[in-house]
Amino acid sequence: MKTYTFYVSLPAAPTAIWRKIQLKADQTLAVLHLAIQDAFDFDNDHLYSFFMSGEAWDSRTEYSLPDGVSPWGDDNFGGFQAFSIGGDSPDDPEDSPTLDSLDELPDLTPEEYENLLQEKSKQTGIPVEMLRSMVEMFEKIYDSMGSGIFDDFEGGDVRTAKLDDLNLTIGQEFMYLFDYGDQWEFKVRVRDMNPDAPDGDYPRIVEAVGESPEQYPSWDDDEEWIIEIDGDFPGFMVDSEELDEDEADEDEADEDKTPSFEIIPFVQADSIPAELKREVLERGTVFTTKVLKNVISDAELSVKWQGRFFYFGARQAKLASFARLEYVGADRFNLAHKFKDGWQQAYRFITLDDCLQIIEHDGDFRP
Repeated sequence: MKTYTFYVSLPAAPTAIWRKIQLKADQTLAVLHLAIQDAFDFDNDHLYSFFMSGEAWDSRTEYSLPDGVSPWGDDNFGGFQAFSIGGDSPDDPEDSPTLDSLDELPDLTPEEYENLLQEKSKQTGIPVEMLRSMVEMFEKIYDSMGSGIFDDFEGGDVRTAKLDDLNLTIGQEFMYLFDYGDQWEFKVRVRDMNPDAPDGDYPRIVEAVGESPEQYPSWDDDEEWIIEIDGDFPGFMVDSEELDEDEADEDEADEDKTPSFEIIPFVQADSIPAELKREVLERGTVFTTKVLKNVISDAELSVKWQGRFFYFGARQAKLASFARLEYVGADRFNLAHKFKDGWQQAYRFITLDDCLQIIEHDGDFRP
């Protein structure tokens, strides 16, 4: 029986943390995922990918769960069904279009389309404008797919990708990325291959060094900051413990300070579309090197996803972030700039194009 031995480590950890894991050659990447979860005492509660190139979000070498499949085996998780404009409700007409059949939308008259959005807004509680943006976002994705953007995709399904079919070699390294929100990046190295391994139960952990990191670190010791809003303009930042509760209640009741609807992220950090994350990272990198570098010439610039936030950073004496995009769904972001020791939100629910233009021209978005 043939086995593979993998050396799995956390390069970003402040101290050495690694595990040596053995699997059978006919086991899959999905089994390797579960073995790593067990070895590091993590909960199998988020999506994940393997990138055989070792580069995060490299779609050409990515192995992951297909759209609509959750890490727990449920169907229609994180796929278009989750944002169905039609649906299986008995009250829906049989030909009600869904986001799985966007080609039907052009057949609707403007009035029918508007009525459909109004109806689904009542059913889901999602504002009409947000639903409209969702449809536009998925139309763009469908158009891109139809144009052959994924024709050269060479990755696959972790559930069917057997280790022995991956042409692994001793010393080869690749990345296991767990939780698209917090982005735990593990380095996996092929340590050994044994064509005559003894029978037994696999996978097995054969060696472990370092205490497993806390998957969900406590934030109790961190200062909590909030933004006080005056009308349409961001105000100043205060420690939340210093904010008078009566004043907060009064502001909340003031209709002039209440938007027409509250924008709440309808996706969790680990449900941010992978293609969107790639697009933001690619465009952010190009924007930084081609445009922002001409505006901020005295620092080394960088970009990075962390959770549902995308940061622009500058290294002068030390690395510090100065602009932050927060993904709030429907291809929209909240945009904030650094203010004292916290973040001040300046714009809400705007597009990536708007964010980049603001960062380029607004002097508040500087290190």
